[in-house]
Amino acid sequence: MANNLLATIVCNITNTEYSAGDQIDIYWDDVANDFYVEENSSQITSGGVILNQEIQDTTYSITGVNRPNLSGGSGNVLYFSSYSFCDVLDLSEFVIVESFPYASRVITANSPVCTAVVCDLEFVGNAQTTLATGQDQSDGEITITAFSSNEVRFSLSQLDFGAITNVSSVSGDNYSYTFTGLLPGSYTVYAIDSVGCTRSRTVYVSFSGLSSYGIYRWFEFNDHWDVTWRVDILKRDFSGSSTEITKLAVNPLTLRFNGDNNGVLQGKIPSQITLGLKNETDGEFFDLFTLNEREYLVKAYRDSVLIQQGYITTELYSEPWSPPPYNTTIIATDRLADLDSFEFLEEAPDSSNPGQTIKQRVRGDISVIDALLICVNKLGLDQPIRSCFNIYETNHDSTSSDDPLAQTYINADSYYDEEGNPKNCNEVLEDICKSLNCRFYSAGGYWYIFRIPEQKDSSVAYRQFDASGNYVSNGTISPILEVVTDFASSGGRFLNQNNLRSIEKVYGTINVIKDRYLLGNLFPAINETNLDGDEYPGWGYVLNSDLGYVFPKQKKDQYYLRVQTAPFIGGQALNHSADLYIVTSGSVEYKGIDTFEIKVDFEIPPLVNGVLGSGTTVAPPYYRLKWLFKVGSKYLTSDGSWSSTETDNTYFASPSDTSFTIASTFDPSVLSDTSSTYEFRLYGICLYESDVQESSVTNMGNSIDDISTTGLDLGTRIIGNVSGIGNYNLYYYELQNGTNITETRPGEITPDDNSNLVWILKDTRTYSSNFGDLLTVNLDVNSIEFNFFPNGEELPEDQIVSKSLSEGNLKTLDYEVFHFDTDTSINNTQNMIANYFRLSDGTPTSQWGINNKSIEEILADSLTQLIFPTGSEGKRGAFRLNGNFRFNTAIMNYNVIRNSNDDNRIFIMNSYEFHAKSAEISNGEIVELGSDTETLTKAFQDNAFSSGFK
Repeated sequence: MANNLLATIVCNITNTEYSAGDQIDIYWDDVANDFYVEENSSQITSGGVILNQEIQDTTYSITGVNRPNLSGGSGNVLYFSSYSFCDVLDLSEFVIVESFPYASRVITANSPVCTAVVCDLEFVGNAQTTLATGQDQSDGEITITAFSSNEVRFSLSQLDFGAITNVSSVSGDNYSYTFTGLLPGSYTVYAIDSVGCTRSRTVYVSFSGLSSYGIYRWFEFNDHWDVTWRVDILKRDFSGSSTEITKLAVNPLTLRFNGDNNGVLQGKIPSQITLGLKNETDGEFFDLFTLNEREYLVKAYRDSVLIQQGYITTELYSEPWSPPPYNTTIIATDRLADLDSFEFLEEAPDSSNPGQTIKQRVRGDISVIDALLICVNKLGLDQPIRSCFNIYETNHDSTSSDDPLAQTYINADSYYDEEGNPKNCNEVLEDICKSLNCRFYSAGGYWYIFRIPEQKDSSVAYRQFDASGNYVSNGTISPILEVVTDFASSGGRFLNQNNLRSIEKVYGTINVIKDRYLLGNLFPAINETNLDGDEYPGWGYVLNSDLGYVFPKQKKDQYYLRVQTAPFIGGQALNHSADLYIVTSGSVEYKGIDTFEIKVDFEIPPLVNGVLGSGTTVAPPYYRLKWLFKVGSKYLTSDGSWSSTETDNTYFASPSDTSFTIASTFDPSVLSDTSSTYEFRLYGICLYESDVQESSVTNMGNSIDDISTTGLDLGTRIIGNVSGIGNYNLYYYELQNGTNITETRPGEITPDDNSNLVWILKDTRTYSSNFGDLLTVNLDVNSIEFNFFPNGEELPEDQIVSKSLSEGNLKTLDYEVFHFDTDTSINNTQNMIANYFRLSDGTPTSQWGINNKSIEEILADSLTQLIFPTGSEGKRGAFRLNGNFRFNTAIMNYNVIRNSNDDNRIFIMNSYEFHAKSAEISNGEIVELGSDTETLTKAFQDNAFSSGFK
């Protein structure tokens, strides 16, 4: 028979059933599945009322159920356990009652405590948003969908499933919800299911701001080919009559593509529009320059097709200091060059402080598209984004409306350092572009992210998203412009023979360096950067409100988690920390000699309630800090072994201690699975808990005798408790060498199993059990780290993928990327690295395919093959051309130039200055991207080409 003690009650008055001093012990017999009661150590099968009904007006909650106030009446509870058990999926807990058998069983059906929690919660697709009608209008919307086998609720802040009132619409296992009444800005949307699984995603709500711009001034001109260009200067909130500008400079419109002349290895390329106007009166265009750089918007059209747009930049105004007429230069930009002025933070108008902005950390996984929009939406152009990236990961959907970048996610934490400081948006954009071998720029009223190798394709597919990240449409564009021998067909030509051709630097080896943002800690962080409202995501709190509290606290600039063990009436405090702990769980992988350490940094502030008892001090010589660590079905013990029995381990902390470390090795011979779940608990501190609880010092000594010393180190600590009505007498012992020790109880106790050792009494404390005198103990948790060491070693901060191009060339190109596919051969890389590319379910991307054909390589490997042109010419450097060109068609920033007279070589534009009226490119730099054929290298150029300059 297995009896589990539930409670001990000592009668304090004589009544018809019991005498004062009688001890009633209540057990649960888990074999008979019934209560078992003893009176003074003898079983009884019936009994009368033992508790005073008149004092039941106050109730206290124990493990979720109510029981009467036991501070007085006919019985005084000395002990009440937190024993509970699961019967399949039903949780059984116990509550004291006044009638025999003095306890009642409370069953919670399908309790999450008894359910093997399977976190299958995942978002379905991207969030859909509705634009707000203005920057200060709260009519934006977010619709989010998630899949789970459990009920799902959604929130913008609250992580407590029971407290969320948002009712989802359900279709099978898909749950959806629409948030309404939203101001423009970024929002963190949480999905929480009924078993506590949580997912989060950042969603941006934009506004239709550009609709409020009206045409303020405009001008037109015809270019070299007699094609009409029009430039509109629009003003915010302008609805009056527009004014034509009639006097123009020789070059009224120049479009610039401001690359950094760094070959193909550049991501963000800003653009600008330069207007050349002629002043007929002094200061004629001063009104276009205000303190607000988004006051005036310039749009340039060729044959009614929008070519480029941007805001007038005040500091780039210039004009001669002379009497009119004179030329004025006005510059408008897409503001991409200003991205380093913006931090990667969520921003939204502060409804309570007009004109102010609320900024907060971006959280959760966000798609690549949304990460880009968070940045470029700060520029105010409100442009849709087109994704011309057509490599699909094996698990991506790949129809014409499916975009790989909308299905590829980034953990936003990777853009924040350990102190929570964000990267700027320029760094974020460059990190994305370099890892994907893309360029990002503005063209034709759209933002483009274009995969560089695809620019040499005759037709490139794109998917278009609005400024809020909603999918809108798809289509194709043709980036190639031909070099022609005459202008009868669409294309362009070199203007003179002064163009310069050179060869890019060549390398023997390309090293793609994965710059890992290591998290190290497999537990969710307990720090300011991870604090979300009043919660630390990933941490749960098991507590009874009468036993204690858990809440974040701030000391100067540091946030921590306070676990406060509060007093309790009538002896309950003897052993109640099992009802009060913080807990986290997750997944862990292990094999071989993988090791780990769990490090707890903490403080124990002075106790509440001052000095108690005659002549005693409050602080004990040491505190019991209890912890539990479970992997799969096994529990780690304090000696580093694994047990099938639930094990609460104790670390005895001196008042001056601030940390302790648990270090061990995963043992696959015991932990049969190599991938499993873990659970870690840290319990609140209760002064009154002890290793031995007896009614007298003699009995306590006898019990301490029986404690096995096998495997115990010298200095091991224990606590003995002699409890009587009105006080607790606590005895603090250390295990020492017993040589020449004469046992004097309770000061010296020799263990029964080893006469060479002795338990030495180090100190004693007497605490009152009166309600007003019970102590509150605070445990301030600064951090808890779960550090994993594959094969016993720390994970390096970078990983290098090398590709040899030429054994005879010693030059090496180090190409550093910030995002990548993880190396899944190393255990827990998904938990230890923040900045890998991932799928919607959080798993890392792996194999990618071009046109849905596997390239059998991870993304970083493929970069080494895509950076430089390939073909029959081997591994020479790419050609670079500098010179002047003329085209008879519109020039877009995504255009490339194909020279069919020279093996169909294709050149990508690094920078150019396009004069719209003359249709000329001057100061142009183009770099060979490759060839769209495999023709042999020619020893000479065609005569038609070499004699065709114009």
